[in-house]
Amino acid sequence: FDAYGGAARIANQLMDDSRRKGHRVHQFVFNRTKSDDPYTLAIGKMPASLLKEYESLTKETGLVDYFMPYLLGVIYHPIFKEADVVHLHCINGGYFSALFLPLLAEKKLIWTLHDTLGFTAHCLYPHLCKRWQNDYCLDCPMDKEQSGENRVLLQQVKEKIINVTPVTLVAPSNWIKDMVGQSIFK
Repeated sequence: FDAYGGAARIANQLMDDSRRKGHRVHQFVFNRTKSDDPYTLAIGKMPASLLKEYESLTKETGLVDYFMPYLLGVIYHPIFKEADVVHLHCINGGYFSALFLPLLAEKKLIWTLHDTLGFTAHCLYPHLCKRWQNDYCLDCPMDKEQSGENRVLLQQVKEKIINVTPVTLVAPSNWIKDMVGQSIFK
């Protein structure tokens, strides 16, 4: 979203501050709500038939957010081509594929981790669970739908991608910072 939620507000504050300093800043969003903002660009919607295929593939493999082709439109967009820096916020939710991270890193890449979804097997808040640290979320006590093998595969893919992608990770809290230091992103 471009205007809904805490991460969107933070991204907008960063953009406003950057514009006041004379920088040209745009944002690509999946759900555009500020239709009159010329600096906010929608990355597109998926046809219903493809969405059903995506949901089936995601359920079958457990690789949440890995089969979304939307970023091809961003990578080939003139605004992206002109960019010096790409700053990611809230990239989980069915519209971003971590497989594109190395392609986005063609630019200086910054990723603000507003939650733990990036380094867990799609767990927004692990509570007291520590399985994301040691065994790739193998025996998740909160998710009985995905098989343990799927969670392990998801974690291993994330770990490989982050290890080959030059990215600066930003933790907006000490809590997230401490978790990142113990995660697959360490």
